[in-house]
Amino acid sequence: MLQKIIVICGPTGSGKTALSLKIAKGIDCEIVSADSRQVYRYLNIGTDKVSKKIRKEIPHHLIDIKNPDEKYTAGDFMRDADAAIKQIFDKGLFPMVVGGTGFYIKSLLYGLSNIPPIPGKIRKNLRQEMKQKSNEKLFEELKKVDPEAASDIHPNDKKKIIRFLEVYRHTGRAISEFWADHIEKKRYNDYTIYLKPDRN
Repeated sequence: MLQKIIVICGPTGSGKTALSLKIAKGIDCEIVSADSRQVYRYLNIGTDKVSKKIRKEIPHHLIDIKNPDEKYTAGDFMRDADAAIKQIFDKGLFPMVVGGTGFYIKSLLYGLSNIPPIPGKIRKNLRQEMKQKSNEKLFEELKKVDPEAASDIHPNDKKKIIRFLEVYRHTGRAISEFWADHIEKKRYNDYTIYLKPDRN
Protein backbone atom coordinates (compact mmCIF):
# COMPACT_ATOMS: atom_id res chain seq x y z
CA MET A 1 0.00 0.00 0.00
CA LEU A 2 1.32 3.43 -0.95
CA GLN A 3 2.18 5.85 1.84
CA LYS A 4 -0.03 8.90 2.17
CA ILE A 5 1.42 12.38 1.79
CA ILE A 6 0.06 15.89 1.31
CA VAL A 7 1.49 17.96 -1.57
CA ILE A 8 1.03 21.72 -1.82
CA CYS A 9 2.27 23.22 -5.09
CA GLY A 10 1.77 26.19 -7.37
CA PRO A 11 3.59 29.21 -8.79
CA THR A 12 5.76 31.66 -6.86
CA GLY A 13 3.77 33.91 -4.56
CA SER A 14 0.65 31.75 -4.58
CA GLY A 15 0.56 31.27 -0.80
CA LYS A 16 2.00 27.74 -0.51
CA THR A 17 4.03 28.47 2.61
CA ALA A 18 1.21 30.24 4.45
CA LEU A 19 -1.21 27.40 3.72
CA SER A 20 1.30 24.70 4.68
CA LEU A 21 1.99 26.37 8.04
CA LYS A 22 -1.72 26.70 8.71
CA ILE A 23 -2.25 22.99 7.99
CA ALA A 24 0.87 22.01 9.96
CA LYS A 25 -0.53 23.67 13.08
CA GLY A 26 -3.58 21.40 12.85
CA ILE A 27 -1.85 18.06 12.31
CA ASP A 28 1.37 16.44 13.54
CA CYS A 29 3.55 16.84 10.49
CA GLU A 30 6.91 17.90 9.11
CA ILE A 31 7.47 19.64 5.79
CA VAL A 32 9.65 18.56 2.87
CA SER A 33 10.63 21.51 0.66
CA ALA A 34 10.28 20.91 -3.09
CA ASP A 35 12.03 24.11 -4.17
CA SER A 36 15.08 23.95 -6.43
CA ARG A 37 16.48 27.21 -5.02
CA GLN A 38 15.86 26.67 -1.31
CA VAL A 39 18.15 23.63 -1.30
CA TYR A 40 21.06 26.08 -1.56
CA ARG A 41 22.63 27.81 1.41
CA TYR A 42 23.08 31.62 1.34
CA LEU A 43 20.46 32.19 -1.39
CA ASN A 44 17.97 33.76 1.00
CA ILE A 45 16.97 36.85 -0.95
CA GLY A 46 14.35 35.97 -3.53
CA THR A 47 13.82 32.38 -2.36
CA ASP A 48 11.44 33.29 0.48
CA LYS A 49 12.77 30.62 2.84
CA VAL A 50 10.80 29.96 6.01
CA SER A 51 12.50 31.62 8.98
CA LYS A 52 14.71 29.54 11.28
CA LYS A 53 12.33 30.35 14.12
CA ILE A 54 9.40 28.73 12.28
CA ARG A 55 11.63 25.81 11.27
CA LYS A 56 12.27 25.11 14.95
CA GLU A 57 8.52 24.92 15.58
CA ILE A 58 7.70 22.97 12.40
CA PRO A 59 10.71 21.06 11.04
CA HIS A 60 11.45 21.58 7.34
CA HIS A 61 13.60 19.18 5.31
CA LEU A 62 15.80 19.86 2.23
CA ILE A 63 16.41 23.56 2.91
CA ASP A 64 20.04 24.80 3.00
CA ILE A 65 21.54 21.38 2.23
CA LYS A 66 23.88 22.35 -0.65
CA ASN A 67 26.38 25.09 -1.45
CA PRO A 68 25.61 27.24 -4.52
CA ASP A 69 28.45 25.66 -6.53
CA GLU A 70 27.16 22.10 -6.00
CA LYS A 71 24.98 20.35 -8.55
CA TYR A 72 21.57 19.13 -7.40
CA THR A 73 19.27 17.21 -9.73
CA ALA A 74 15.68 15.99 -9.70
CA GLY A 75 17.09 12.52 -9.09
CA ASP A 76 18.96 13.81 -6.04
CA PHE A 77 15.75 15.43 -4.82
CA MET A 78 13.75 12.22 -5.29
CA ARG A 79 16.28 10.23 -3.27
CA ASP A 80 16.55 12.85 -0.49
CA ALA A 81 12.79 13.44 -0.32
CA ASP A 82 12.15 9.68 -0.08
CA ALA A 83 14.59 9.51 2.85
CA ALA A 84 13.01 12.54 4.56
CA ILE A 85 9.50 11.13 4.13
CA LYS A 86 10.57 7.79 5.62
CA GLN A 87 12.19 9.60 8.54
CA ILE A 88 8.99 11.58 9.17
CA PHE A 89 6.83 8.43 9.04
CA ASP A 90 9.24 6.65 11.39
CA LYS A 91 8.59 9.41 13.95
CA GLY A 92 4.86 8.74 13.69
CA LEU A 93 4.29 12.08 11.96
CA PHE A 94 2.75 13.03 8.60
CA PRO A 95 4.84 14.31 5.65
CA MET A 96 3.78 17.37 3.69
CA VAL A 97 5.67 18.22 0.48
CA VAL A 98 5.58 21.94 -0.31
CA GLY A 99 7.13 23.80 -3.23
CA GLY A 100 6.93 25.24 -6.70
CA THR A 101 9.45 23.11 -8.61
CA GLY A 102 7.05 20.99 -10.61
CA PHE A 103 9.72 18.64 -11.97
CA TYR A 104 10.83 17.79 -8.43
CA ILE A 105 7.26 17.00 -7.40
CA LYS A 106 6.58 14.97 -10.54
CA SER A 107 9.76 12.94 -10.03
CA LEU A 108 8.78 12.22 -6.42
CA LEU A 109 5.24 11.11 -7.32
CA TYR A 110 5.94 9.22 -10.57
CA GLY A 111 9.69 8.52 -10.80
CA LEU A 112 12.15 9.51 -13.54
CA SER A 113 13.14 8.25 -16.97
CA ASN A 114 16.05 5.82 -16.92
CA ILE A 115 18.62 8.19 -18.45
CA PRO A 116 22.23 7.19 -17.68
CA PRO A 117 24.57 9.67 -15.96
CA ILE A 118 26.13 12.09 -18.43
CA PRO A 119 29.91 12.66 -18.27
CA GLY A 120 30.75 16.21 -17.18
CA LYS A 121 33.02 16.63 -20.21
CA ILE A 122 30.04 16.45 -22.61
CA ARG A 123 28.17 19.17 -20.71
CA LYS A 124 31.32 21.31 -20.54
CA ASN A 125 31.89 20.96 -24.29
CA LEU A 126 28.29 21.95 -25.04
CA ARG A 127 28.59 25.07 -22.88
CA GLN A 128 31.74 26.02 -24.78
CA GLU A 129 29.95 25.43 -28.09
CA MET A 130 27.06 27.63 -26.98
CA LYS A 131 29.52 30.48 -26.35
CA GLN A 132 31.05 30.03 -29.80
CA LYS A 133 28.07 29.07 -31.95
CA SER A 134 25.18 30.76 -30.07
CA ASN A 135 22.20 28.87 -28.71
CA GLU A 136 20.31 29.34 -32.03
CA LYS A 137 22.67 26.95 -33.83
CA LEU A 138 22.53 24.40 -31.05
CA PHE A 139 18.74 24.67 -31.03
CA GLU A 140 18.77 23.94 -34.79
CA GLU A 141 20.87 20.85 -34.07
CA LEU A 142 18.39 19.77 -31.40
CA LYS A 143 15.49 20.17 -33.85
CA LYS A 144 17.25 17.73 -36.22
CA VAL A 145 18.07 15.04 -33.64
CA ASP A 146 15.01 15.41 -31.39
CA PRO A 147 12.21 17.50 -32.91
CA GLU A 148 9.75 16.38 -30.23
CA ALA A 149 11.88 17.66 -27.34
CA ALA A 150 12.71 20.84 -29.29
CA SER A 151 9.01 21.57 -29.77
CA ASP A 152 8.53 21.49 -25.98
CA ILE A 153 10.95 24.32 -25.18
CA HIS A 154 11.68 27.94 -26.07
CA PRO A 155 14.61 28.42 -28.51
CA ASN A 156 16.36 30.55 -25.84
CA ASP A 157 16.13 27.93 -23.07
CA LYS A 158 19.87 27.28 -22.92
CA LYS A 159 19.69 24.94 -19.94
CA LYS A 160 17.26 22.53 -21.62
CA ILE A 161 18.97 22.73 -25.02
CA ILE A 162 22.21 21.62 -23.36
CA ARG A 163 20.43 18.92 -21.33
CA PHE A 164 18.65 17.43 -24.34
CA LEU A 165 21.74 17.51 -26.57
CA GLU A 166 24.01 16.01 -23.91
CA VAL A 167 21.66 13.02 -23.60
CA TYR A 168 21.73 12.53 -27.37
CA ARG A 169 25.49 12.90 -27.66
CA HIS A 170 26.17 10.45 -24.83
CA THR A 171 23.55 7.80 -25.61
CA GLY A 172 22.80 8.27 -29.32
CA ARG A 173 19.11 8.39 -28.36
CA ALA A 174 16.76 11.36 -28.20
CA ILE A 175 15.62 12.31 -24.70
CA SER A 176 12.04 12.07 -25.98
CA GLU A 177 12.66 8.32 -26.53
CA PHE A 178 13.57 7.96 -22.87
CA TRP A 179 10.40 9.85 -21.98
CA ALA A 180 8.34 7.49 -24.12
CA ASP A 181 9.96 4.44 -22.50
CA HIS A 182 9.19 5.67 -18.99
CA ILE A 183 5.99 4.22 -17.59
CA GLU A 184 4.66 6.53 -14.91
CA LYS A 185 3.77 4.65 -11.78
CA LYS A 186 2.46 6.26 -8.63
CA ARG A 187 5.02 6.14 -5.81
CA TYR A 188 2.86 7.77 -3.12
CA ASN A 189 -0.82 8.13 -2.30
CA ASP A 190 -0.84 11.91 -2.56
CA TYR A 191 -3.49 14.47 -1.72
CA THR A 192 -2.36 17.39 -3.87
CA ILE A 193 -3.46 20.99 -3.45
CA TYR A 194 -2.54 23.17 -6.42
CA LEU A 195 -2.79 26.92 -5.76
CA LYS A 196 -3.60 29.03 -8.81
CA PRO A 197 -4.00 32.68 -7.82
CA ASP A 198 -5.52 35.34 -10.06
CA ARG A 199 -2.48 37.01 -11.61
CA ASN A 200 -4.23 40.38 -11.70
